[in-house]
Amino acid sequence: MPSRYIQVTLQPGVGQAILPDHRKILPGQTLTIDYDTFKGISLQARQNLLTFTPVSDVVTTSGSFVPAETGTGVNAQLNIQAALYTVSATPINYNAAGFSAQGFTDPNTNTGVGINKSNFGNATNNDFTGPTGERYTYVFNPGVNISGTQVVVWSDKVNRFVTNQRPTYQVARDGLGTQYITTFTDTTTSPSTVGTEQGQFAGVALVNIPSGYFGFVQIEGFCPAVSVSGTVANGGTLAVGGVGVAVYQAPALTSTTTNGIVSGSALANNVFGTALVSGTNATVAADIRSFKPKKPYVRFNLRSTN
Repeated sequence: MPSRYIQVTLQPGVGQAILPDHRKILPGQTLTIDYDTFKGISLQARQNLLTFTPVSDVVTTSGSFVPAETGTGVNAQLNIQAALYTVSATPINYNAAGFSAQGFTDPNTNTGVGINKSNFGNATNNDFTGPTGERYTYVFNPGVNISGTQVVVWSDKVNRFVTNQRPTYQVARDGLGTQYITTFTDTTTSPSTVGTEQGQFAGVALVNIPSGYFGFVQIEGFCPAVSVSGTVANGGTLAVGGVGVAVYQAPALTSTTTNGIVSGSALANNVFGTALVSGTNATVAADIRSFKPKKPYVRFNLRSTN
């Protein structure tokens, strides 16, 4: 991942905001933050509160890249790239020994990142964490072919089904005000399943994943190539767009209908990250941000005891 920093300003009409590093930003100010601080800013704040200008030394939008600390030659079979770029018609049980990566171990194995526990789609919820903190998850494609750099969504998260198509996606709000993704029956996959979190951003495909194959998609961190439609500015908010692509998401007001359906929020708009370079109908480098809350930034002061 190239070294970089982010310049931050408030969007028009916003009075103030507190950044993850506890600094206050006011109208007219431009603050500079590091990439780790930037990763802690929520998707809702990226959409509606802050404006970003990423500055980097080198950014590549190539679809072919090599994660840090990977090996070549005799060590090629041991690196994380070999696993991430492998697709197969049957699930693979990876042993993580020798990887420059971390992962969740399958309960049925003693070592490695196990992929041998079967659900309906035979792909279990297993993640790799790369050497610079980027995260990848193992999925199954039950539908049409998926191309590398395409943005995919869940057909059924429980069974790890993903698609580059755009099944029905809807967000509602419960009585306590919490937003959640409603459930639909997904008739676009075979066999048909109950589409848990159907339509929500699932990741960006690293390589082509043919129909009926298993593979990895990236779910968080610096991603060198994301397919976009239309014009996306450097620092623009990215959301799920049409088939296989992302689009720029403008700031929007959140509203809720009388029957609890939400529109305008980052979750309802399927926002997933921020562009790190500009592009038009191409691929752009991006930061993918999970909807999960980040660990709070801890600030402390050293005091002399003298």
